[in-house]
Amino acid sequence: MFNLNFLKGHRTTFSHQYIADLYWVLSQPSLLPNSAVLNHPSMKEPIENDIQWLDNFMALENQQAPRKHLIAHWQEILAALNQNPTPLINFIEQRDAKRVGFYFEALISFAIQHAYSLSLIKEHIQLNHNKNTLGEIDFLIRDNTSGECIHLETAIKFYLKSDPWFTPENPYQQWLGPMVKDRLDLKLNKLIHRQVQITQHPNYPSCENATLLPKVDKRAVLMTGYLFDNQFERTQNYWLTQKEILNHLEDNHSRYQIAIKPFWLCFPNPTTQTPDMHWLTKHQLIAEINNIIQQWNRPVLVFQNENLDLAPNQASQIPDSIKRFFIVPDNWKGLSPPN
Repeated sequence: MFNLNFLKGHRTTFSHQYIADLYWVLSQPSLLPNSAVLNHPSMKEPIENDIQWLDNFMALENQQAPRKHLIAHWQEILAALNQNPTPLINFIEQRDAKRVGFYFEALISFAIQHAYSLSLIKEHIQLNHNKNTLGEIDFLIRDNTSGECIHLETAIKFYLKSDPWFTPENPYQQWLGPMVKDRLDLKLNKLIHRQVQITQHPNYPSCENATLLPKVDKRAVLMTGYLFDNQFERTQNYWLTQKEILNHLEDNHSRYQIAIKPFWLCFPNPTTQTPDMHWLTKHQLIAEINNIIQQWNRPVLVFQNENLDLAPNQASQIPDSIKRFFIVPDNWKGLSPPN
C-alpha cells in the first residue's frame, strides 16, 4: 500500500503516514462489489456505488483506462506531497480527525479538493426542519465536466465474519462490527435508505440550510474498509479470540504492532512512528493484549509483519508480508448483534 510504482521517476515509498493513508483512500476498492449494492433486495432505486471514484483512480493506477492528463495530475500531487507533506499535515491537524471515521472523511475531503474534475461544494451539512434535525449530508460535490451536483455519503467500516449469523437470504448479516454493535447489512440499509436519500426527503427543500444549496443531480455511496475472516489460513485479514493467540501466531521472525486510532487504514509508516506505536514479539503482544482486554474488554486491531528477511520498518515495501487481524475477548462469539 506504500508502493508508488506507477509514479515513474519518483520515490517508491511515502514520506508520511497521512500520504500513505491518502493513497489508500484513493486506491482502496469498495467494500462491496457494485452489483451487490445495486442488487440488494431492499434497494428502492439504483444508486452509484463509488461515482467512478475520483476520476476512476483505481483504473488509472492499473492502466485500464489510461488518461494521461489524470495520471499526470495525481503524479504531481502525490510526488509533491512526498517531498513536502506540510499541506496535508496542516489540513488533517486543523480538523477533528482523531477517530477513524473523521480521519477518513478528512482524507476524502482533501482528495476531492485536489481532484482533476471534481470540486467540493460543501461538507458536513446539518439539515434542520422546524427545529428538528432531519440529518446530515457528508459531501456535496460538483462534477466540473458535466456540471452535476453529487450528494456523496461515505463510510469506513471493519467487519468480522461470524458463521452462526449466516443466512442464505441475507449473507451480509454474518459480518459484525468489532464491538458487535453493527452489522454490514444494517449499515448498508442505513446508507442506501436513509443517508443518501435525505436529499429526496419531502422536508429537504424547506430545511434551513437546503435553500442555499444547489439541486442534487446524483447520489453516491462510498463504503470502504476491511472484512476479517474467521479462518486465518486463507486470508491476510482475519480475527482470533484471546485464547487462540498462543497457538495461531508465528513465533519466528514475525513482529506485531497494535493499531492506534485513527491509523487503522493501512500498514504503519516507519517514518512517522510514535512512542506508543512499537513492534512486539508474539509474547510481548499477548501480554499487552491481555492487559487491554482485561481493562477495556474490547477488540484490538493488530498489524503483523511476517517477512523473515526484512526488518519491520522495511516491510511496507512488501505488501504480501503484511497481515492485519483483530483479537477479540473470549466471550465475543456469544454476543448478540443488533436486529
